[in-house]
Amino acid sequence: DITGAAQTPDIDALLEKFVHLDYLLKEKIEPPESSLESSALVGDDGKLTAYAMGPRAAMEIGRRQIIYFCSNVLGEQAPDPTMLAEIEEDEALDNDEGDVEEENYEEEEEVIEEERGKAKRVKRER
Repeated sequence: DITGAAQTPDIDALLEKFVHLDYLLKEKIEPPESSLESSALVGDDGKLTAYAMGPRAAMEIGRRQIIYFCSNVLGEQAPDPTMLAEIEEDEALDNDEGDVEEENYEEEEEVIEEERGKAKRVKRER
């Protein structure tokens, strides 16, 4: 029967694992002057460790799912509408950029097809 401390996960090890797997980004930052009084959060180097969503989490999970999960964990009825609006704005910008990239790709495809056509015509004329 395992009880107590044996069942408690090593949070520091889990955070490092998630950083290593690119689910989290880790950054050392200068603490604001107001937080200098709470030295429990400040490391030996005098800096705070900040974690943010990493690239793998963004690709596999997505910001919207994380916001809903956090609101659920915090016991909120629904996520903050401003956070959801920010995601929608970012997605709209990404879609607009994707449309431009797709148009450029289609133009490049047409140029390649034209070049192939010329190459075929040149071969046939000889």
